[in-house]
Amino acid sequence: MIIWIFFGILGFLIWLSITGAFFLEWLNWYEKLKEKKIYNKRKTIVGIFLTILFLAPVGWIIWIPIYWLTYGIHKWKAWFNEPEAFKKIKNKEKF
Repeated sequence: MIIWIFFGILGFLIWLSITGAFFLEWLNWYEKLKEKKIYNKRKTIVGIFLTILFLAPVGWIIWIPIYWLTYGIHKWKAWFNEPEAFKKIKNKEKF
């Protein structure tokens, strides 16, 4: 469970850094437009929204495989370690 949280946070931070890099690049472009006085407030808001919208799947693409990999490892360990419930069932069948 703890490893899921760790990798979930790691995936989120990777997504955040990628989104942040694109957003900062976009802000740099926006500042250049402001200097030239050719920017539109509505287009700016739409640009920010689209930046976040299109980069959100990047977070899922990174996070989902990590989550399922750790989930799969957890299930694999549980299968080999035989949880207590399975041990109790086996003992009842023997008697």
